[in-house]
Amino acid sequence: MAEVPYSRSPFAKLLATQRLKGPASKPKGRTAGGEPSAEVAQLLQQGIALQLKGNLGLAAEAYQRVLAIHPNHPDALHFLGTVAVSARQTHSAVGLFKRALAGKPADPAIHLNLAQALLEDDDPATAEFHVRRALKLRPGYPGAQSLLAECRAMAGASEEARALYSEVLASAPDDPRALIGYANLCMVLGEVETAKTAYRRATTLPKAEAPALARLAAIETPAKGSPEALQIAALLARPHVGPTDYRNLSYAAGRIAEAAGDYDEAFERFSDAKRTGAGSFDMAALSAELAAAKGLFTRSFFEERPKHGSPSSRPVFVVGMPRSGTTLAEQIISRHPEAAAGGELKALPLMATSLGFGSGGDPKQFAKRLARLTPSEARAFADRYLGELDRISASAKRVTDKMPGNFMHLWLIALLFPNARVIHCRRDPLDNCVSCFTNPLKDHIHGYAADPATLGAYYREYSALMDHWREVVSLPIHELPYERMIESPEEQSRALVDFIGLPWDPACLTPQDSARPIYTLSMTQVREPIHSRSVGRWRNYDRHLGPLKAALGDLVGPGDTTA
Repeated sequence: MAEVPYSRSPFAKLLATQRLKGPASKPKGRTAGGEPSAEVAQLLQQGIALQLKGNLGLAAEAYQRVLAIHPNHPDALHFLGTVAVSARQTHSAVGLFKRALAGKPADPAIHLNLAQALLEDDDPATAEFHVRRALKLRPGYPGAQSLLAECRAMAGASEEARALYSEVLASAPDDPRALIGYANLCMVLGEVETAKTAYRRATTLPKAEAPALARLAAIETPAKGSPEALQIAALLARPHVGPTDYRNLSYAAGRIAEAAGDYDEAFERFSDAKRTGAGSFDMAALSAELAAAKGLFTRSFFEERPKHGSPSSRPVFVVGMPRSGTTLAEQIISRHPEAAAGGELKALPLMATSLGFGSGGDPKQFAKRLARLTPSEARAFADRYLGELDRISASAKRVTDKMPGNFMHLWLIALLFPNARVIHCRRDPLDNCVSCFTNPLKDHIHGYAADPATLGAYYREYSALMDHWREVVSLPIHELPYERMIESPEEQSRALVDFIGLPWDPACLTPQDSARPIYTLSMTQVREPIHSRSVGRWRNYDRHLGPLKAALGDLVGPGDTTA
C-alpha cells in the first residue's frame, strides 16, 4: 500500500464526509453477543499500524471504514480524532472526541485527547474540565498533570501552573511534556534564559527534540551550518516526522535561511510549513458574508439604536491584521499605571457568534435577530463583557482587548459601547502579509494565510471593511501605522495615551520592561526595545510575491518595487 504524504492526504475530505453522517438506528458489524466483528477489529488494528508509520491519510480511511459499519464506534471515532490532531484539523478533532466520549464516557484517554484539542482550539476552561475528569477516573494518569498545568497557564494562573510543572519534574526530570510546557510558561512570563535552558535539555529527549529545537530557533535563530541548524535539517529529512513537528521545523529552517540571506530557500521552507498546516478556507463565503454585513450595517442602522448598550468608556479595542503591531500597542498602554491589558479576549467574538454573525448562518436570519435585539438585551451583553474586564482589573480606568480579528465586530462594539475607543493598527500591506506568511499563525483560525494569493485577497477584504466602519460608526478610531511607531515611538506613544483619555506617563516609552505574561507570537519581539528590522522585509522575497501583489491590487503603492 503506497504511503499518502500528509501534505496531500485526502484527510480533510474524509472528515467532511464523517461530519455529515448521523447516528445509526441499528449498529452493524457486531456478533450476536454484541462484540465487534473480526472485520472491525482488523480495520482498527490496520488504522493504528498505518498511523504509527505516519500515514495519516490511509489510517483515516481505515477508521472511516469502521464507521461505515458502525457510525458511533467510540474507538474508531477516538482514533480518527487523534489523526485529526496530527493533521492539525483541530476543530474536527474536538467533534470526533466528543462523539467518542458519548460511547465511552469513562475513558480517561479520550478525555485527555479532547482536552488537548480544546486547548489548541482556544478553550482552556472546557479543556481543564476534561483533564480533571480524567484524573478523577484514573488518578496519576500519565501526562494529565502537565496538561492541567498547561490549562492553568492559559487561564492566567501562572504560579499554579509553575507549581504543577515543578511537581512533575521533581519526580521525572526528563518528562518531555512537562519540560516543554515549563519552558513555554517561562517564555510567556519573560524568563527567557530559564526557558532556553529547559528547551536545550529537552533537545536531548527523542519525544521533545523537534518542538524544543523549533522553540529555540524562534528565540534566537541559529547560524546556517551550526549544530542546531544541522540538527533541524536532519529532523526534517526523517521519513515519518509528524506534521506538527515538520511544520514548526520548517518555520525554523526558513528563519535560518533568511538570516543567512538565502531568501529563495527561506521562502520555500515557509511555503512547506504553510502547506503542511493548510486547511480549507472559503474566501468566496467570507466575501459574501462581509458584503451582507456592509449592506446591513449602515449609518442609519446605528442612528436608530442610540440607547443600546453601556455608556462605559473602560474598554479599549486594539484591532487589525495579525502581525500589524497590536501586541506592541497593548504593551505600551499596559505600562500606564491607570491601564490594564486584557490580551486577546474571546468574549466579543463569542457574543457575535451567539447573535448569528460569522458562523456560516443565513445573513437574513442574522438581520432578523439583530432587528429583535432590545436595548435591555444589548445592555446585558455589555454588562457581561464589563464583568470580564473586572476580572482583569477592578480599578483600571482603561482595559485593553487586543483581539486583532475584532475588526470584524466593530458593529457590535458600536452597539454595546458607543463610548469605547478603537485603536486600528496598520502596517504596510506587503510587510504585513509577508509576516503572516512566514510565521506560525494558528492554521484553524488563519487558514487564509496558507498561500500568498488568498492572503492578499483576505487583506483586501479587511481593508475594505475598515473603510466601511469609518463611514458608518461613530466610534472614535485611532489609526496607528506600524512604520510611524518605529520612526517616532515617543510621538506615537503620546498620541496613543492621549487618545484613550489618560495623562502621559514616561513608563509608556519602555514597553519592553513590562512584566505581564504575553501569549502571542510577538512575546520575544515586544520584550526588546522598538526596532526597525522588520520594516521593508518584503523586499527580500519580492521575486516570489507576484500572486500576493496581484491580489492586493491598488493597495500596493507605486513605490513597492524592488530597490
